[in-house]
Amino acid sequence: MWGHGMRRKRLLMIAAVVAWLCASFSAAEQATLPPPPEELALLLEARQRDLDRREVAVQKDEERVRLLRQDMETLLKKQAKQAKAPSPAAGVSAMTYLSQAFETMPIEEAAQRLEKMNDGLAVDLLARLKSKTTGNMLAAIAPAKAARLVEKLAARQPGTGQSGAAQDAPGKGPSQGVTR
Repeated sequence: MWGHGMRRKRLLMIAAVVAWLCASFSAAEQATLPPPPEELALLLEARQRDLDRREVAVQKDEERVRLLRQDMETLLKKQAKQAKAPSPAAGVSAMTYLSQAFETMPIEEAAQRLEKMNDGLAVDLLARLKSKTTGNMLAAIAPAKAARLVEKLAARQPGTGQSGAAQDAPGKGPSQGVTR
């Protein structure tokens, strides 16, 4: 049928068409071709290992956040309880607790209780109160007791519980040497 020359021409023609097709693909088109199946399997395995590693890290982070959230909620509850009801058992001194209680009491009730206290305790308490509260309480009690308490408050050195005479310079009493 066909001679040896025809076959050769035909093979050359097929080779030219293949060469032309290969040359017609640009580098970008060749890059978009999928990789061979073996290479694709290796890429998928590497990606899965990376995803597994990330999932473990996220789970650890979620657990850490959960524990931190629990700790914060516990601390907030403790602080809320302490703010609502300070007590001597919560680490607050008895005098601080008592002064906070007197600050929140109506003046008339606080004054009635102050009048029945011994002078030393009353002076310690009044020294811890705000000056406006102290003044209102002193105005509401009997004048004689108020005068005694004011004298003891004036003789007291702020924050030390000692009289002013013990802290003054030699030769000067608590009322001498004070300039205003």
